[in-house]
Amino acid sequence: MAKTTAPKPAARTGGKKKATFNLTAAFHQRLTIAAAVTGREMVEIVEEALETQLGQMDKQLRKNA
Repeated sequence: MAKTTAPKPAARTGGKKKATFNLTAAFHQRLTIAAAVTGREMVEIVEEALETQLGQMDKQLRKNA
């Protein structure tokens, strides 16, 4: 009988979730170059950009609430 495994709780995976999305070739190239120039992982750059953008959106939502 095949054994099934339950999904790992976020605590055991470092609180990370996998996200898959498509980028334009130009945007991917810019991201690749930025990672190479800064010596950072692409995911670090994406997370920082998302944190900045989502933080601005949160402020705007609180302001309008």
